[in-house]
Amino acid sequence: MQNFYVFLDIDGVMFDWDYITEEINAGRVKRGGIVKKFKPESVKALNFLIKELEKNYNVELVISSTWRLNLPLTEEILKANGLIFSKELDRTPIAYSNQRGKQISKYLEDKQNYDYVIIDDEMFDFEEYFSPNKIIKCEIYHSALSLGKVKNYLNKAHQIEK
Repeated sequence: MQNFYVFLDIDGVMFDWDYITEEINAGRVKRGGIVKKFKPESVKALNFLIKELEKNYNVELVISSTWRLNLPLTEEILKANGLIFSKELDRTPIAYSNQRGKQISKYLEDKQNYDYVIIDDEMFDFEEYFSPNKIIKCEIYHSALSLGKVKNYLNKAHQIEK
């Protein structure tokens, strides 16, 4: 079965600032420190993406965010927020500051027979390495990962009707 790599950013993807501000104002999240409460719709969308891809691929979840620096904590927080993924998470190389495209490209360098998607709220140097149809673009302030974004990607890239 072909491998499929899902490259996941966290900030701006698993939550946006509108959501965090609302949670802080409601007293459900404390101001400052690491965000431990992700937007439920974003977690649901990620789970949906993984489930749909697993029908045809061996899915690997790769953290491309700066959150990859503490992968055990990142995995713990993702699972505490409802991530349904039984495999161990992986991460892109910790190198090439602010060159996330280069990091992802380096990760894929020795892989064979694969497909991938990048989920991020920034574009970094992606245009240099990747086609726009391989990216689910979120927006840190008002537009974290959503079911609509995932379904749009699946419909375009994989002709999956949902």
